[in-house]
Amino acid sequence: MSEFHYPTLKSGYTLPDCTTPLQVDVIRHLQPGRNGIEITCNAPFWRQSLAVELKIFADVVTTNTDIRRDTVIDGGQLRISRMETSSLHNGYFSDIDTVSGMLSKRTLRQGTPVTPDMVDLPDLVQRGQLLKVRLVRPGIQLEIQGEALSRGHLGEQIRVRNTQSGSTLFAKVIGEGLVQVQ
Repeated sequence: MSEFHYPTLKSGYTLPDCTTPLQVDVIRHLQPGRNGIEITCNAPFWRQSLAVELKIFADVVTTNTDIRRDTVIDGGQLRISRMETSSLHNGYFSDIDTVSGMLSKRTLRQGTPVTPDMVDLPDLVQRGQLLKVRLVRPGIQLEIQGEALSRGHLGEQIRVRNTQSGSTLFAKVIGEGLVQVQ
């Protein structure tokens, strides 16, 4: 749903008379917030420029309660709220399941719209944790024990020490306590 408002027009303003259909042109591509339009009449000829405020409303995931920093977010802490989205410059989520299970990067107050910069994937590997290191090549799969030299979340590359040889390698986190050498 969207709404148009004309913030620069006074109440009761009317356009001059026109005997032909009005032509409305946008000055640039419409986007949420303030935009410019130009209205033209060919008989009698006149042209009027106006500011138009475009408000776009969407279902947005918001917090149902206060959520502390570094907390894994539970779906019960979230709700869907109908909101005007032009001020959500960093994006927003429209599905609770997408946010549920993520880690809050900062404290979120009740009613806050959740944006991608406020959450992160939870760490599946902690620094110093012993884990399985999987090496997959055509025709062979090998697993060894390693030690995580940094923490990491799903899909992230981390440094791992092979506990048998002491060598350091990079591996991708593919599960809880499991990494794979690329």
